Amino acid sequence: MEGQWKWVDGTPLTLANWATNEPNNGEDCVHVRNDKKKSWNDLSCAASLKWICEKTPNHCTVS
Repeated sequence: MEGQWKWVDGTPLTLANWATNEPNNGEDCVHVRNDKKKSWNDLSCAASLKWICEKTPNHCTVS
């Protein structure tokens, strides 16, 4: 649904780093800009860009 952003696993977006005046244009995917703030821009899902992967953190025990 337009304007309701979510992660690829379907969970709702609870944080955002949109660039000024973004999201706009009715585009349904996001890329991270190569600017100082690493701000977000919406773009067409047909765009071919690199992926951001999710990784479970390693847990360590401190004694």
